[in-house]
Amino acid sequence: MKIIKRLQVKLRKLRGNKVDEQRGRPGSICEGFRQVLAERDSLKDQLSDAKRTIADQSVSEKAKKRFEQRIKSKEEKIRQLKHELAKKDEEIRSLKSQQDRREEEYGRLRNNIRSACTDMRNAVATLGSAFIFKRPPENGNVDLIGAQSSVGDDMLEYLSKE
Repeated sequence: MKIIKRLQVKLRKLRGNKVDEQRGRPGSICEGFRQVLAERDSLKDQLSDAKRTIADQSVSEKAKKRFEQRIKSKEEKIRQLKHELAKKDEEIRSLKSQQDRREEEYGRLRNNIRSACTDMRNAVATLGSAFIFKRPPENGNVDLIGAQSSVGDDMLEYLSKE
């Protein structure tokens, strides 16, 4: 902008100087007029070049600002995605810890069930041996808890009869 104003001031001064000179010399009006026109055209060219330079600078500054804004928006997006990623990582850690706790609980339950199955097998074997007699008592006594006497060693056969 300063360049344009300077050029405009120079152009005015040249016009004023040439007009004053031409008034003093009436015979050289055509020559002076041509010189003034040439200088004026030169100054106009310089002025238009300066305007183009300024316009290019303002366009490049606008492009630069748009580019900076895009960079800022991308950085903001990256920040948001990192925040979401951190949330998901925390959620995954939480779910893994829940899964670990459940696996521990299932392991304890499996062990308890195995122990209970072993205890039940032992109890069934004990009951089977208590209720199944190879030779019932001769004098008509009843087995433990009033169970019928049976013939055979196999408890499954005994249980399937009933």
